[in-house]
Amino acid sequence: MTPAGIAQSWDGHFHFNKAQNATEFSDEKHGLRSPQIGALHSIMSHLECGEDENGIIVMPTGTGKTETMLSFMVAHQCIRTLVVVPSDALRSQIAKKYRTLGILKNIGVVDIETNLPKVKAIMGLKPFSDWKAIMEQNVIVTTMASVAKLEENIVRKLASEIDFLIIDEAHHSKADTWSNFISFFLGRKVLLFTATPFRNDGKRLDGKILFNYSLRKAQEEGYYKPIKFHPIIKYNKDDGDQAIAEEATKILREDLKNGFDHIMMARCKDHKRAEEVFKIYEQYTDLSPVLIHSGTPRKNEIMARINNREHKIVVCVNMLGEGYDLPQLKIAAVHDERQSLPITLQFIGRFTRTAPNLGAASFVTNIAYAPISQELNQLYQQDADWNFLLPRISDGRTSEEQKINDFMREFKGSLTKEISIDDIRPALSAEVYSTTSRTTNWGNWEKGLPGIKQYQYKRWASTMDMLVVVLGHTSMVDWGTVGKMENLGWDLIVVYFDARNRRIYLNSTMGIRGERFLDAIFGNAIKVDGDKVFRIFHDIRRLMFTTVGARLPHGKDISFQSFVGSSV
Repeated sequence: MTPAGIAQSWDGHFHFNKAQNATEFSDEKHGLRSPQIGALHSIMSHLECGEDENGIIVMPTGTGKTETMLSFMVAHQCIRTLVVVPSDALRSQIAKKYRTLGILKNIGVVDIETNLPKVKAIMGLKPFSDWKAIMEQNVIVTTMASVAKLEENIVRKLASEIDFLIIDEAHHSKADTWSNFISFFLGRKVLLFTATPFRNDGKRLDGKILFNYSLRKAQEEGYYKPIKFHPIIKYNKDDGDQAIAEEATKILREDLKNGFDHIMMARCKDHKRAEEVFKIYEQYTDLSPVLIHSGTPRKNEIMARINNREHKIVVCVNMLGEGYDLPQLKIAAVHDERQSLPITLQFIGRFTRTAPNLGAASFVTNIAYAPISQELNQLYQQDADWNFLLPRISDGRTSEEQKINDFMREFKGSLTKEISIDDIRPALSAEVYSTTSRTTNWGNWEKGLPGIKQYQYKRWASTMDMLVVVLGHTSMVDWGTVGKMENLGWDLIVVYFDARNRRIYLNSTMGIRGERFLDAIFGNAIKVDGDKVFRIFHDIRRLMFTTVGARLPHGKDISFQSFVGSSV
């Protein structure tokens, strides 16, 4: 059958069944989990509304992102889907699930007789001539490392023939290679799945957050196993490694004794550290310790043995990571700390997955040695309750990203088609103006700039209360009259309107007359300057300074003094 024929055959064979636990009034019902069916409806709603934006789906690790992707393909009858993942291991795992439709048939979401999709996992670079045959698949699975090296004519072919581009573990997608590749696809064709919609480098995912399932909700509904934090305090690295190994191994033995099918991972930051740490674990021969990293020979054989639970201790570097599905990983011996919230949450998610015959997750690390980023500091306190702290930290950051995402998406105008508002960094200073107006006419901004004709580039965007203008112009170089050489200059104008208090805040990189510029937009504007600026101190009876720095007018040995304290 052709890809189109297979997709068409799915019509009527997908069922939006929601799983339910047994109660005194009803039996257990198989189906999609709450986050899966919620995400699926959100995606379908986004497509039906015809919005031309990347869709972002936020689902904590272990809540079923992959089955949601599979469900979408069948429910929407996608003819061709390109799935891009961050690692080779995840490529094989995802491709296998697409070939079998995962557990969808077992839980009654897809009928037993439903045709399976044609799936191709792409490894290495393929010439343009091979892609005609490759495109005769319903699903193509590859890694970003592979697509980043594709020739542009191949990328354009994919963009024109693929129904949907799905990015798994999409918190990577702001990297230049990912962003350049994604830019070839129309926004409505792109779905980004992630557990953490924020990155440590401060950049944000491009798109609209369609669905956001909180970590707290996942915890309440039982998709996360409880977490036990076991801090070690050793001020010597070697002593710390030894103590971590002893505590983690003790926990593993107790769990196995209690009948839990658990595996322990000892995480290290690089190959050298992994080899050092592995020497400590070699003594526990009855637990069959194994070392694996990118340079390990016969990795596939070792991975197969790990999946078969032949090794109870795994010492690794960046292995068994994002997207790796092995619920039996329940004990983390962290010899080198993760330093960012996104990476930490991804790592923790490996150990909190639920499955039969599994107990609580345990984390062991040395809280005395490595410095921890401020964001994670409260997690690494001696009496920290991770079951309370993790949802609060994660959901707080995710909520913040949701608000920023919504704010950025409010901007409409020519500027947004060429520049991301998120990438603009205006200075914090601003001139303040008062006005009697409570409305704006942003479209009049050009009338307030008499020199606007000198600018060859004019782009702007606005929301209800904010205007952003980017202007570009060329000028002769100031050291000669060389006609072929010109300076390219750029200017930025940002206006914020506080309608409630009738205050206008203006930030600009150019010497514009504020009243004239703002009069065109608001009708009237009066600059707040002089002693009016200091009227905020009105009715303050006493100023209390607790930090004062003073430069002495005629200092010799001492030119500056600082005074700090409550009595200053």
